[in-house]
Amino acid sequence: MTTAYRLTPKAREGFLRIAFYVEDTFGPTVADQVVDSFLNAFELLRDKPHMGHQREDLTIDDCVRLWSVGPTLEAYRI
Repeated sequence: MTTAYRLTPKAREGFLRIAFYVEDTFGPTVADQVVDSFLNAFELLRDKPHMGHQREDLTIDDCVRLWSVGPTLEAYRI
């Protein structure tokens, strides 16, 4: 059984802001590609949550990992 992932309200807001910014700046085709990249990363990290990197310079919480999607750094909790 695969567990679901959940975005916090702040993460959801940031995700939508990125999507709308990219659409306004580069058009819907590029925005769709960016959204797909994020969704693929969410699913990858849901299935393999330890793939992300720990960054002690950003947090000392052992359960927080980071993953790059394009120029964006996703922070998530295992």
